[in-house]
Amino acid sequence: MNIMLTRFLRGNKCPVPIVVVVITSVFTLMAFASTSEQSNRPQTPVKPFPYSEESVQFKSADPNIMIAGTLTLPATSNKRNPAAILLHGTGCWNRDQVIYGHKFFMVIADYLTRNGITVLRYDKRGCGQSKGEFSEASLDSFIEDADGAVNYLLSRNEIKKQCIGLIGHSEGGLVAPMAAVNKDNLNTIIMMAGPGLAYPENIILSEKRIAEIKGFSDEFIKTQTETLRKIFDYVFTIDDTLILQSKVRDLLYSSKEKLAVLAGLNQKEQEEYIEFLVRDYSSPSLIQDFKGAPPSAYLSKLTIPVLALTGDKDVNVPFPEEIQRIENVLKEHGNKVSTVKVFPGLNHMFQPATTGLPTEVNDIEQTISIEVLDYMSNWLKRRCDS
Repeated sequence: MNIMLTRFLRGNKCPVPIVVVVITSVFTLMAFASTSEQSNRPQTPVKPFPYSEESVQFKSADPNIMIAGTLTLPATSNKRNPAAILLHGTGCWNRDQVIYGHKFFMVIADYLTRNGITVLRYDKRGCGQSKGEFSEASLDSFIEDADGAVNYLLSRNEIKKQCIGLIGHSEGGLVAPMAAVNKDNLNTIIMMAGPGLAYPENIILSEKRIAEIKGFSDEFIKTQTETLRKIFDYVFTIDDTLILQSKVRDLLYSSKEKLAVLAGLNQKEQEEYIEFLVRDYSSPSLIQDFKGAPPSAYLSKLTIPVLALTGDKDVNVPFPEEIQRIENVLKEHGNKVSTVKVFPGLNHMFQPATTGLPTEVNDIEQTISIEVLDYMSNWLKRRCDS
């Protein structure tokens, strides 16, 4: 989701109702969406399943962190199957990554397992039944947890060891290539709406795209962009936490009618939300991730097959700029086993959408396009057989 709405939501409780949080979400969907009103969800799998399901625990690469998850195994006797690990988007998610009642990861795991692929999905560090402190976690932490998941699969006799892949959605689409660099135990990665642009350009672009769709004027968008650049300048250059918080707070108060995320709130809501943003902008783990290498630094080093997927209605990780950057980096650095696929009419969650704004997600009954699920399943099996 959007940095303007806090990209990492490092344990802070948002003081504003969910309908406000989703107005300008960027990097993935909001971590609070699971509590909102829900419509029919026909794709949610219902027992009995035609495959086995196990509750599992494994150690992160950080041995102090125990991760809890679910392993689904195809109903194939005496056969080792390819396997995939699901990596979450931004926010404190459980293993199903529930968004507005859509059990996004459960639906993916169900489809892939029915088609012969073992899937491991887990509660994010510090969330659900997994140990650790989510508020202190960085991208490096999530890489450690992904490494632990790979090691766990390697310990299972049912797994085809040379066919283990990562599937990352949104932020997970950045963690996947980061985790895959210089590893010889991964066969593939799939980036579902993963980022290609560096900070802060991806966030500023997303804010611009969302404001355009919502009908804000060119002058408003220009001013908003200037304000965002000032905030990021503070985040990148001010090391003292108290000074950083003071600068960000003053800027947000002086610009509260110039930012889409604050413009529609009453005074109390603005004050509460500004303090929420101040805490998150000064989070050490968020700042560490901000200052890290861009996605291209990892994509350029990948030699294994990469499948990069997006929908042309994605405004969170904006189409077409993000996917074009991914494609260009992979080509420039000689990865000839990568595939880029754009799905017309789909949003950040790969649902059929009208505008692509996150506020539509609750009203869309389909959790994820069958076409996307089928494409991923077939691509994984082809890569494993080749």
